[in-house]
Amino acid sequence: MYFEAKRKHFWILTFFTVWLKKGLLLFSDHQASTFDISKLPSHRFEAMDHFAKCFLILRLEGSKVEGGLQRAEGDSRDWKAVRVDLVSPPVDRYAYTLLGWTGSRMFERDLRRFARLERQMLLDNHALYDKTKIFWH
Repeated sequence: MYFEAKRKHFWILTFFTVWLKKGLLLFSDHQASTFDISKLPSHRFEAMDHFAKCFLILRLEGSKVEGGLQRAEGDSRDWKAVRVDLVSPPVDRYAYTLLGWTGSRMFERDLRRFARLERQMLLDNHALYDKTKIFWH
């Protein structure tokens, strides 16, 4: 497990180094994991999950933008800034994290509402819980 975590961080650092050298990384913010399975599920609503994540702003050259750049008047840049969110969940939480980070807000709300009202379950970015069998923290 330790080796896997070190290998994963090695690849992330390698990408950061390449992006920095090429001048592509404009901003980065890393948030360490606060994931603790013993504290889930929680009655408190939290907009963000507890997994390690990194928020990036990368420089994307105009030639790589499909359809070309759409610039405001007076803007002479030949690139645009693109936000990239990297999330690193444990393997057994990947499906729930993928759902939580890729769906639209309306889809997420409807899916959670369906789980809660139709199936008596609780769905969040960490897991799907059977409300009849869980101990609340």
